[in-house]
Amino acid sequence: MKKVLVVLLMCLIAMPVFGQLDPATLAKAPGEYFSMKMEHLTDTLGLTQDQQTKIKPIVENETTNMTDVWGNPALSPKDKIKKWQTVVNASDQQIKPVLTGDQWTKLQQLRAEQKQKANQWLAEQKAKGKKS
Repeated sequence: MKKVLVVLLMCLIAMPVFGQLDPATLAKAPGEYFSMKMEHLTDTLGLTQDQQTKIKPIVENETTNMTDVWGNPALSPKDKIKKWQTVVNASDQQIKPVLTGDQWTKLQQLRAEQKQKANQWLAEQKAKGKKS
């Protein structure tokens, strides 16, 4: 169950469209993060092949950093989201010079939506915990 929650949190940060999430997606191992993130960035921002090539090592590094978050049972869901946001924000700053102005603006809008959805999910989890 905890693994599914961790992957769900990963999807909250990595993907803005929750309607696309299904149990099969949520059950994927964290190793799928790289593929999902690259596909998401490419599709959402309309990345060129050159941009994809430049961004790939940044996302690979992000994936490595995410492993520490996924594998840390001492972190609460809230702490995991905070750490994810830190890692993703650091990656975004490295990606920024590769993007056009419009792509950067769109990425920042997506991040704001993702943060709102992550906070909403946390509030729902907290409310469920109080009912139990």
